[in-house]
Amino acid sequence: MPKENHSLGVKYDITGYLDYKDDMNTESNVGLNGNYYDQLLNKSHSYYKNHLTHTLNGYYNGEINDLSIDLNIDYYKQSYDYNSTTFENSEDKDDREIRSLNPVDNQLAAAKLIFEHPLFGGNLSFGSEYTYTLRTDDYLSFSETYIPTSYSKIREHNIAAFLEYQYSLPFGQLSAGLRYEHDEFKYYEDHTYRPDQSRTYDNFFPNASFGTQIGNVQLQASYSAKTNRPSYFQLSNNTVYINRFTRRIGNPTLKPAITHDITLMGAWRFFQAMISFQQKRDPILQWSNPDASDHSVAVITHQNFDKLPTLNAMIGAAPTIGCWSPTFTIGVTKQWFDITYENQKINMSDPMLTASFNNLITLPWGLMFGADFSFQGKGNMENYYFSENRYICNVSLQKSFLKDALTVEMRGNDLFHEQFNEGTMYMNRLWAAAKNFSDSREFVLTLRYKFNMTPSKYKGTGAGAEQKQRF
Repeated sequence: MPKENHSLGVKYDITGYLDYKDDMNTESNVGLNGNYYDQLLNKSHSYYKNHLTHTLNGYYNGEINDLSIDLNIDYYKQSYDYNSTTFENSEDKDDREIRSLNPVDNQLAAAKLIFEHPLFGGNLSFGSEYTYTLRTDDYLSFSETYIPTSYSKIREHNIAAFLEYQYSLPFGQLSAGLRYEHDEFKYYEDHTYRPDQSRTYDNFFPNASFGTQIGNVQLQASYSAKTNRPSYFQLSNNTVYINRFTRRIGNPTLKPAITHDITLMGAWRFFQAMISFQQKRDPILQWSNPDASDHSVAVITHQNFDKLPTLNAMIGAAPTIGCWSPTFTIGVTKQWFDITYENQKINMSDPMLTASFNNLITLPWGLMFGADFSFQGKGNMENYYFSENRYICNVSLQKSFLKDALTVEMRGNDLFHEQFNEGTMYMNRLWAAAKNFSDSREFVLTLRYKFNMTPSKYKGTGAGAEQKQRF
């Protein structure tokens, strides 16, 4: 802090993750024209070798008269190696062994500059953000008879300019803003620049909101438009072997999805309610298509669809009744979406109900007892159908010692072992029915000791957060 109202700093983080192993067995019964063809047993062994992740942030935060300045500059580097071996045993045909190595390297440089200044009785904020990303994703196949080796590289430049104005009216608070993004996406396949898969986007994303209070009722209405860019995994051209009739491959031609959102919210005393309508253009869904050279092979990939309208509604209450503080919410999600499966139209518009009932009870001797219940009902989400209701119950008991410096918590999670996902995904020529569950029923003992409680004076907020998530 060289002087009052001016501060700058640098922070360097090194993060290490443990290596990760994964074994999976898959049994496939294969039919041809309604008759038995073969039975396959696949044993897959995967190994993730994580390298250190480096994050460097520098910032400047200051005020000059009525002008506030916030500058952040970031550098980020992450890499890992993914080794995979699949042994495929066929009952009637040849056996196969497929081995591969997939080294991935991600780098990002980003800068964000924001100014704030009073204007005409309100507050104007404006600024710019720049991100540069470089990803190399090589797939080295040691079984090229079945899966090819591929090399891919993505360079992306994104420049954004934005402004927002907030103004207090006699009857409410109004804000409106606009964001412009220029994105250059350059794709390299097998060390060769591919102009047919490289694209440039120029988009404007407006947002506006109005909030007011009428007696004890608080109301807010908002509209926003934003982009959801595909992850770099979805853009990869790597081919992953599942079995001899199924492959997984990325799609470098994916377009960003753009979501328009209109939301209404209200609150009265301890009641809250929300309803929102989202129209997603070019949504990205997992899909399958026949392989161009062999139609008996299904290729699982991601692709854009035309639109996906969704309605979300929720009502909740959070009263305090003596030593009891319950929180109750119930909501519903409803989409309007049709897909084509085996040349037939399937409606994927069943609503999904969710509910939660969380309880916190203050007991004598400083004890805190919690009991949380949640429910997720059957219904559709994108091209997936959740076919079973799901109930989850967690309980906890907590007590603090040494003037709240030491906290001891005992927790039981998923007491009835109901935390699972069961359903069916429809993907053109392919449907997949699965039940995913884990050892979610557990007992957890947590000891937490707080020391050096002085809050950090570091004011860096970082830049390029959305791009990091895409890695």
